[in-house]
Formats: sequence, C-alpha cells, structure tokens
Amino acid sequence: MMKSPHFTGAASRAQWMCMALLPALLVRCIQGGTVPFRAAVLAWVAAMAVDALCQFLRQQEIKPGRDAVLTAWIVTLSLPVDSPVWLAAAATVLAVGIGLHAFGGGALVLFHPAMVGIALLSLWLPGLQQFTVPVYANTWSMLWPALALTASGVALCWARLIRWQLPAAFLLAVSVVLIGGGYTLSSLLSVLVPVGLLAAFFIVAEPQTSPILPRPGMLFGLLTGALYGWAVLHCQPRLAEVVLLGNLLVPWLDRWALTEYSRRREQRRLS
Repeated sequence: MMKSPHFTGAASRAQWMCMALLPALLVRCIQGGTVPFRAAVLAWVAAMAVDALCQFLRQQEIKPGRDAVLTAWIVTLSLPVDSPVWLAAAATVLAVGIGLHAFGGGALVLFHPAMVGIALLSLWLPGLQQFTVPVYANTWSMLWPALALTASGVALCWARLIRWQLPAAFLLAVSVVLIGGGYTLSSLLSVLVPVGLLAAFFIVAEPQTSPILPRPGMLFGLLTGALYGWAVLHCQPRLAEVVLLGNLLVPWLDRWALTEYSRRREQRRLS
C-alpha cells in the first residue's frame, strides 16, 4: 500500500477518504432530498453492523471499521439518486460481508469491496448496473457535484493518499473513447458527473486494490477507463464489472513491472 508523507496507515487513509466524500454526499442530499440522506444513513448502519458481526465471528476485537464506512458511502454514491433506500443497504451488506471480510480484510483485499457488492446485487437485479444518469435541471446543478468530487480528489492526490496518475489515466481514456465515439462535451459531462469522477478518484485509484507502482498504475487507469468508455458507447455502463476485471489484472501488472525493473537493473549492472 502506498504511504503518504502526510498521513500514514490504512485506518488514517480510510478516515481521510471518508472525509473527502462528505462534500459529494452533502451535495447529493441537497439536490436529491431526503431519499439519498436516508440511503446514506441506512448504508452506514448496515456497514457498521456487518463489520462488527464479521469481527465477532472471526474472534477479533470489535472496533469501528473506517473501511466499512468508506465502502458504504461509495456504494451510496454509485447508485442512482432515486433508487430505493433499501438498495444501498443491501449492496453495502454484500460489499462489507463478502467484498471486505471474505478475503481477510486490509491488504488481503483483491477486489474493490463496493464494486463487489454492486456486482453481486446486480445478479438479482440486472437493471441495477445501468447507473441511471442523473437528470440535472441546468449546468449549474451539474457543476456542484463535479466541483465537490474534483476538489476532494485533488486534495487526496495532494496528500498522496492516492496517486494522480490513476484518475488522470482513467478520465483521459474515458474521454478519448467517448469523444471518438461521437459524444459531445455536454454528453461527456453527463457520463463523468458524478459516476466517472467518483470512479476515478475513489474506486480506480483506491490504493489497496490498484497497482503499487506508477507505470502499471497508469496502465490500470487507461485499461479501466477505455473499457468503461466502450461499455457506455454500447449502452451497458457496467462500472462494477469493469473495475473488478481490472482488479483481477493488478497482481499480473505489478509482477510485470517488478520483473521489468529487475531486468533493467541487471542490465545496467552488467553494462
């Protein structure tokens, strides 16, 4: 896991990422009314309950899990604003119970927990993965979630809690694929706000499920961005499946980068 000179430790990272999501959650509640607020609260309660239950079953000391809260809020923001309140709670239960704890938790997590929960729930509700594009009254209403997510993401990059190469590569790949497919600037923004920005800064760039080195990290961002852009062009914006496929390739990307680094180092030593 990448270390930050400002904040160290997985718990601290999760705590600051939760705080970075608060502006986006606030904007969502202001624009969407009481439904997204109830969904966020219910998802938080579900995350705490499942996290405590899993710790109890594993005979561990029961402590509040910041990773569980982070997972719950990412799930909430990934779902359509007008989705039923219980949907966020159900996806959070699957995300924390299976995505976070079934793999051992912490550094052992291979797949992004929030995307695991949404992907599993979509097996029973196929329409869930469409990620309904929010209908904004005007450009100003679209501007606020964009500013909230961008400012939070830039702050995380500045604090070195995430690497800037991953969100930059993801957003670049999505934009190139969609513009090449005939998307206009306004239609591109409707894809990037809020799901694209959320994916770039809080899902694709998540340190525990992304490559540990810069070069494979950039490849990971480009790959997931291109696949997501291609899926949007074909009216199947399945972000969860795209991210999980990318997570599956992370060990191979890291191994390739380390092997290449060792080979070049050996060549320099012998030359």
